[in-house]
Amino acid sequence: MQSYAELRYPLLCCEVFLDHGADPALLFHGSFGFHEAGQNVMPDVDVRASMMIKELCSYAWVRETYGDDLPDLPWVGRPRRPAGDNRATGT
Repeated sequence: MQSYAELRYPLLCCEVFLDHGADPALLFHGSFGFHEAGQNVMPDVDVRASMMIKELCSYAWVRETYGDDLPDLPWVGRPRRPAGDNRATGT
């Protein structure tokens, strides 16, 4: 997921629920460079979550080098479709 995101976005975000033994999840995300940007309490279920963020260090280089024209390579994946392109997928 990070490799895909790093070609397209400057930041990667995630949410870690804090109320039920979150230490393994916090350690996992922290070891990959995420840090807490804030917390949120989901009012309907009274669950607290840490909103975590990570800068994707290669994004600037990829953007400067390729712009919106990523190379057509199998590991890059298909480019995102423009917003509003809601064609049927056949599934």
